[in-house]
Amino acid sequence: MAPVEREPPDIERLKKAADAEGLILALAFPQHKIREKSIKALAGMGPRVIPALLRHFTPKEDTGIRDCSGEVIRLLGKPAVAQLTRALHQADDRVRASAALALGYAGKPGAPPLPAARSNPSRDGRTRDAV
Repeated sequence: MAPVEREPPDIERLKKAADAEGLILALAFPQHKIREKSIKALAGMGPRVIPALLRHFTPKEDTGIRDCSGEVIRLLGKPAVAQLTRALHQADDRVRASAALALGYAGKPGAPPLPAARSNPSRDGRTRDAV
């Protein structure tokens, strides 16, 4: 039996619906053009997509989704860094670790908060290891 190809996601529909989760899942689609459109749509939604993106910054996540999500964070720039820096102070170790990993994708603007993340205590070392 031949493999069944998935239909490409309708990025315009997802964008109009402000469906951040749908756009994030589209980042795993094999066609570069689809991923590129999804990155641009997510970046166009602004920093409000950060919480949805953070859910995908885990070691178990598809690396394509994580890398493309990192590109969205890079495009968002300083507003994303500000929100991620606040996330470094959350009680949940997983949120802090995801924020630290995401800040690494932000490039130079994301670098200043990272030393503080390294010293932030976590029960299992996730935040420290992400930095």
